[in-house]
Amino acid sequence: MAAGFGVSLPAVGSLTTAFAVGVIVGAPLVAMLSLRWPRRRALLTFLITFPLAHVVGALTHSFEVLFVTRVIAALTNAGFLAVGLATAASMAGPQAKGRATSALLSGVTLADTAGVPLGAVLSEVWGWRSAFWGVAIVSTSAVFAVLWSVPATPVDPAVPSVRHELRAFRTPRVITTLVLGAGQ
Repeated sequence: MAAGFGVSLPAVGSLTTAFAVGVIVGAPLVAMLSLRWPRRRALLTFLITFPLAHVVGALTHSFEVLFVTRVIAALTNAGFLAVGLATAASMAGPQAKGRATSALLSGVTLADTAGVPLGAVLSEVWGWRSAFWGVAIVSTSAVFAVLWSVPATPVDPAVPSVRHELRAFRTPRVITTLVLGAGQ
């Protein structure tokens, strides 16, 4: 990648940092921005934008464009996870919330555990762009899963406001959880 773009190895490493920071910063921001969207629409928006960012990344010959696609992919990943967790919990009902959120998080863990090494193998065999194409293809299938399983419902009028959500950051327990999660 570094040679292909004419950049340093640390510059290429910044792509991973950009994604990580995008997820950490983006999760609360994108979740708050999408509070007033119907959940199905929010999930589909994130799931369509995520593979598109990877397609643009795979096609570009500009390091700057690739960097921006990593940030966009991170934000949409964070948004999907935030809305997906809330959606899974609400669809499962009170007795199965834990099981539903565990299933979603298990899928994310599996995607990282299997996907990162698989992406490395694809990159070695067919070049780094193939890993981006692979992510785009695999994540597109999730669009169909959301279309099939998440009902189109209006926004719940009881959804808290952004201001209400921001008040949670005053809570020591929330701050501690975020700091511990970011340290992972």
